[in-house]
Amino acid sequence: MKTKLFIVLAVVVLASCSTPKYTYKFDYHDYNAGRKEKQALKEVAANPGPVDIQPEMLVAEAPVMAPVQISEVKPAAIGKKASAPVTMSKVEKKQMIKDLKAAVKQAVKIKKAADVDQSTKVMDSDLKMSLIFLIVSIIAGALVTVLELMWILSVAAFIIALIFFIKWLMKQ
Repeated sequence: MKTKLFIVLAVVVLASCSTPKYTYKFDYHDYNAGRKEKQALKEVAANPGPVDIQPEMLVAEAPVMAPVQISEVKPAAIGKKASAPVTMSKVEKKQMIKDLKAAVKQAVKIKKAADVDQSTKVMDSDLKMSLIFLIVSIIAGALVTVLELMWILSVAAFIIALIFFIKWLMKQ
């Protein structure tokens, strides 16, 4: 039993360490490596140099706002006591609180409706089957000590789970 497990682990380790030379740089390969030097020389020869700055191009295109007039503080106003901030009457306060409560209730209701929509979504059948076979694989792997042939069931269930998972990924 231990030798079989050791052989399987040795094969996995050796397979993971023997990747092709350029696998980790598969998307960095430059297919035009020889052509770029000639093209770069042509571009350098054809480049006229830096472009002059045109003042018309530096103008902002945002709408122009009318200047706000700032009133000056009179010296007589400084000596006086500052007036109290604007206060609301009891009726206005009650109305404002009522409006705020209604807005909060409406926001909570919308959030609950969104949560219900997300919770009622069902899993795809391929993903379900993948999870089921993965659980079977884990349980069979745990039962290898009871019956030596359970590792075959574990590996087979894992492969089937992997197939269903890949099918699910291809649908996405």
